[in-house]
Amino acid sequence: SLADALKDIASANDGKKDASNTPKTVDTEFSITSPVNGRTYKQGIPISFKTNASGWGDDVRLVEYWVDNWKFLYGSNTSPYEFSTNELSLGKHLIRSRLTFSDGSKSDSEITIRVVESKNISASLPTFDVKTDNKSGFDVAKAPAFRFISPENGLTVAAGEPITFKVQSRENTVNIDSVYYWYDDWKWLGRTITEPYEKVVNNLPAGKHAIHSRIIYRNGTTDLTSIDVNIENTGFQITSPVSGDVFKARTPITVKTNASLLQGNVMSVHFWRDNWKYIEAVYSEPYSIDIDDLSSGDHLLRARVIFDDASVLYTEFTLTVE
Repeated sequence: SLADALKDIASANDGKKDASNTPKTVDTEFSITSPVNGRTYKQGIPISFKTNASGWGDDVRLVEYWVDNWKFLYGSNTSPYEFSTNELSLGKHLIRSRLTFSDGSKSDSEITIRVVESKNISASLPTFDVKTDNKSGFDVAKAPAFRFISPENGLTVAAGEPITFKVQSRENTVNIDSVYYWYDDWKWLGRTITEPYEKVVNNLPAGKHAIHSRIIYRNGTTDLTSIDVNIENTGFQITSPVSGDVFKARTPITVKTNASLLQGNVMSVHFWRDNWKYIEAVYSEPYSIDIDDLSSGDHLLRARVIFDDASVLYTEFTLTVE
């Protein structure tokens, strides 16, 4: 069977030999296009693994994947040479893929991803309702009059990942005028005047942050509550569009990165497309560009961030224009 054949090949290769160069007729490098290098996933969520191997057409014999210490994951000799799994353990993982060409030459690519615990962020915080609290078995008298119910205090999330901040008051909602949010030394996040009085944020920099919320009641009284969250730096990423997105021809596409969230002093972010055709450089936040001249077909977009110490981080993704 194909599965047995692939396992035999994986065992024979042992995944440890240096890969030879790709055929000289190929204009681009073999790469893992999904996930994005450095991306964080919650445990149990399916992760799709894709490469740009299909670009070599009939020259491809086999594409294989391994995790960490060359533990075999999957192999395929049929385009699009991709698969998904939700069985990776918690922690940081090294993902390797190898493209074997019809002439026997090989090319390797690797990325790192992180799998974190999937938490129900409200499960450990019993909610209360002024109409039904006696039925819940929760002692309302012992609960704070105003508090965060999402996220849980001390939660760690990846930089760029949306966080929903949500609070709850023991007062009836008709008595609430507005709710405000800040972080750290009272840096502004937002204000809401309608239920469910929540704020979604995805631009907190890496590090530990104190999140504050103040509620204003219609009678002029106020209350304040705070929690901590930890934002984990997961590496340089193109955050929008998502790899594999499809666009109509001549549709403006905004390519965004998370460079402003990275630790260190960013000097510039450079962008290329396809066979390293230079697009432009950006020297200030938000380190994004707009493009509208991509021809129909599949495109590989690359970005590179340069820090003031001359260190460099790189990321890439694919999109399709119809």
